[in-house]
Amino acid sequence: MGKSAVVKDASRCTTCRECIRPEKFQDKVFLGKQKDVFEFTVESLGIYKPEEIVLEAISKLKEKAVFWHEAISNPQEHGTQI
Repeated sequence: MGKSAVVKDASRCTTCRECIRPEKFQDKVFLGKQKDVFEFTVESLGIYKPEEIVLEAISKLKEKAVFWHEAISNPQEHGTQI
């Protein structure tokens, strides 16, 4: 494949696709996303630190994931229909 370049600050890329529009770049530039990366920002103006908010959110997300896993595995027990 040869040389490669990586965007220095991916958060600044708007995925406008201008880098692959010119015909001369279409077979040289691959525009994709990292599927195993999820970035987000947490801001807090209250009494909770962002770290505390994230930990609580992860806890709630885990509770909901367990609930839905059980609901899908045993729909009759949870009164849900699939």
